[in-house]
Amino acid sequence: MTAAPLLQAALLSSIWWPAVHPVPCGLSIHPVDPIVPFGGSVTLNCTSSCANNTQLNWEISTQGEVHKADRWTSVSFVNITVWDFQPVCYGDSSGNPVKMPIYLYRMYA
Repeated sequence: MTAAPLLQAALLSSIWWPAVHPVPCGLSIHPVDPIVPFGGSVTLNCTSSCANNTQLNWEISTQGEVHKADRWTSVSFVNITVWDFQPVCYGDSSGNPVKMPIYLYRMYA
């Protein structure tokens, strides 16, 4: 086989592959590893690396105030008293949901 057919095959596969097999969007939550005093508050921001990921949402086990826009969503929690609290951000085009543990601490005198 000559170089020209190999080059054509490589070019066609590079055009065909992304159209048939889209790359999953990456999700990230900030701040990373939040540390909050027991009974304190925190706001988490979840963003997507894909421009068409407009359906970001949260899976949460307690009351939180959610705000949304294209490619990002945030959730605010007040008076956190659950020690093993881990909100999850997910999206319509993402590969995997992202879980963010919130670390609580309590000071003893």
